[in-house]
Amino acid sequence: MTQITHKAGGILAMLDQVAPRLRQIARGDFDRLLRLARFAIQTHNELADCDVKSVIAAVGAAMQVGLELAGPLADAYLIPYIIRGVKQARLEISYRGYQKLARLSPARWEIQAFSVREGDKFMVKYGTNPEIIHEPAMAFDGPITHVYAVARSMAAPLLKFEVMPAAEVERVRARSRASGDNSPWATDWEAMAQKTVVRRLCKRWLDLTPEAVEALAAENEDGTPPPTAAVVETAPAAAPAASLTQDQILKAMDLTGRLRTSQPALVAAIQKRYGIAHCGQLTSANYDSYMQEIRDGLSGKSAQSLGTEQAGSSNSMSSVVSAGEVDSEQPPF
Repeated sequence: MTQITHKAGGILAMLDQVAPRLRQIARGDFDRLLRLARFAIQTHNELADCDVKSVIAAVGAAMQVGLELAGPLADAYLIPYIIRGVKQARLEISYRGYQKLARLSPARWEIQAFSVREGDKFMVKYGTNPEIIHEPAMAFDGPITHVYAVARSMAAPLLKFEVMPAAEVERVRARSRASGDNSPWATDWEAMAQKTVVRRLCKRWLDLTPEAVEALAAENEDGTPPPTAAVVETAPAAAPAASLTQDQILKAMDLTGRLRTSQPALVAAIQKRYGIAHCGQLTSANYDSYMQEIRDGLSGKSAQSLGTEQAGSSNSMSSVVSAGEVDSEQPPF
């Protein structure tokens, strides 16, 4: 039987407290998602030392896209990181999780990843009729020269792919802080390489839902937190702004999610104005004004005041994310 520490018990109590709010934004079987989230918290000892809000934020980010956080086929994981001197939980998506996010798209993308080994016949064509030709030599122990991912739409005759040479994958691995002797990069290089090319395919080419785009934005290409969340061991952490209650954060998340469903560009513009990537970065100083703008958006009052800014924004959250204009320090919602 798993022993629950006092700190983990506090996180679980908070999770139960905000469960009604989480139920409103969850996709899929909420009771199952909650049960798996509780199991993940109970069985990962270091999560007990993480900031409680960061754990709840990560769970909320997973639930809104229906990602399961535990089990043999987990879609994502809660991973502790020290961010600006504070241990926080971050959402990290698995290969299976990326496949699930791709299926949520209206195009219903099905993704597969492959490795190319020395001796295989491999050719890539771009231009007006792009294609990949890969005939394996069946030498399963040969050195890997490339990895690639293919996405095929189940709703239309569409095909997208991404190719990465092994040297490019190595550059991604070298940038990763999770690249030590006992890291997944050391023990499962091929799996991590395939996950890397799948992530790049999702970010570059697939028309994912706004919630999925934001979940992807929480990770770097190597699967670790963005540079803005770099570890600072020697510099003292800045004094934090007054924080919000969990109920306030979840209320903001709920209303923001409603507006994003119909007007993702408007949400991107509002959050850009406040210098945030998700509701977990709001403080008591800007909460009321942010909520008013979101309510105005829901009632149709914000279009005129933000018209100029929206004109320069993409209709997709991906343009804001890819340009690096929004600072992201926690899993978004």
